[in-house]
Amino acid sequence: MRSTTRIVRRCAAYYDQQADFGRSHPFLTEAMADYTNDTPEAVRLYELSLEQAHAFPNEPTHTKMISLAQQLMQLGRTEQAEAYLRDGREEAVCRGDTHWID
Repeated sequence: MRSTTRIVRRCAAYYDQQADFGRSHPFLTEAMADYTNDTPEAVRLYELSLEQAHAFPNEPTHTKMISLAQQLMQLGRTEQAEAYLRDGREEAVCRGDTHWID
């Protein structure tokens, strides 16, 4: 457990450094969202990763949308969650990413 915490802290430091240098990447932002225990912060990070993905034409967004939907459900924002889940699942089907379809 401690090694996981240490890895997450190192990733957070790297994330901050990349942001400071203007080199944010949606994959890294998504990873930060995946490992936060703060639901509103996770929502903010997933939304940010989706915005960042516009600058990366081949960046998958279905993982971000489906994960965002899960967090929104925890906050009781079901209508928004359903839209992200629908759109995320649609992209997963188009990409053939069966892990995210079921």
